[in-house]
Amino acid sequence: MKPSVNCVAFISPNKAPMIGDLLECFREKTLKEMQVQDPHFNKDQDHLVEMWFVGAGSDNMRCHGFEHEGQVYNAPFYVSESLLRGKHEGDVVNVHTEDIDYEVTLKQQGYKHQRYGLFEEVLEKVCH
Repeated sequence: MKPSVNCVAFISPNKAPMIGDLLECFREKTLKEMQVQDPHFNKDQDHLVEMWFVGAGSDNMRCHGFEHEGQVYNAPFYVSESLLRGKHEGDVVNVHTEDIDYEVTLKQQGYKHQRYGLFEEVLEKVCH
């Protein structure tokens, strides 16, 4: 059974790309990551939302990594738009990776990019 960690995440307010917008060298790896996160991911319709994860003793779980049960992990860079669609500030989503699962509270307010609005407002802005 994969380990699981609780954390908070907010959207980095950068325009959310599609798989085809990425440099070719990143496309295949990112597509595989999205398919693990969400089996319904549609590479032609779903944006890649850049998220910032906080928790497990780390203020940036993606760049700085974090230790959990003796292993060091890095949170994902992107989360599939399809996982986040219809979600609101304070909702919880499960983000799966090959190595670890994240139980993520979506919380735009109280963090670095809060001035851009509530989670659902920022999601709409970056994806459209």
